[in-house]
Amino acid sequence: MLSILIPVYQFDVRSLVRALLEQASHLPEAWEIVCFDDGSTEDFREMNREMEKWPGVRYEELPENLGRSRIRNKLAQAANYPYLLFMDCDGMPQDQGFLATYLAACRPGQVVVGTRAYPDAPPQDTDRYFHWFYGREREQRPAAERNRQPYDAFCTFHFLCPRDIFLRILLDESLRQYGHEDTQFGYELRKRNIPLIHIDTALLHLDIEPTDVFLRKTRQGIENLVYLSRKNPEIGSRLLQAFWRLRPLSPLLGLIYRLGRKAMERQFHSRRPSLRLFDLYKLGYLARLQTGWPSP
Repeated sequence: MLSILIPVYQFDVRSLVRALLEQASHLPEAWEIVCFDDGSTEDFREMNREMEKWPGVRYEELPENLGRSRIRNKLAQAANYPYLLFMDCDGMPQDQGFLATYLAACRPGQVVVGTRAYPDAPPQDTDRYFHWFYGREREQRPAAERNRQPYDAFCTFHFLCPRDIFLRILLDESLRQYGHEDTQFGYELRKRNIPLIHIDTALLHLDIEPTDVFLRKTRQGIENLVYLSRKNPEIGSRLLQAFWRLRPLSPLLGLIYRLGRKAMERQFHSRRPSLRLFDLYKLGYLARLQTGWPSP
């Protein structure tokens, strides 16, 4: 009944799969765990190949990197059961009832999204502090808050979707770099009036990234958001909503980004990073990209 689908890239996923196997062994319904490696280096593949011998686990290595959207679409097409539970490989369930909660939430025609959680203590590596701080303050949001705008809060970190719905929509494979494939999918769910429910079942985010990597992925995500909005002006996100309100100030925002980028990025490397400044950083980069971009 439940296919647990994990795209693997540059991460030792064995601890996560062991934890899932322990929980899955107590489920009353049929299940499978499917892990596709999306072009990791040989050192990670060598570690994860151990799972080839584990009962209930299907581990395969792809010959090339497909990217975030294509690998998830491929996993869905390979799944055997009618409900798909997607999980990122750098997560860990926070409680023993993680899978049981998702199994109980299986309903035809309904999508369910869990919570992304971050460790209580900051990372010892100070260069990873900003990602942790942002995650705690902005991404670790209770279900009651996310359910106020459920489609705008859709996130692929872990979610449950009936297989027939996912295969009708699929993730946008034209997005080859990091970011906002979940924004597009959330929009497609809203357009089709498919119920989307957020729950507080949490997956702990383990792979906290260095600040420069986090900032680079943030910029890539904004580039994807511009691309998606040009294709479909109705697509929504909190960043886009803020930008359209401030559109008359876009030349100033772009200038602030161009002149102040280096100083802002130094501030994000500090132990007292400002998220308001980070909002300005994102709006400024968006303003620089929006030349010739029509209003919705």
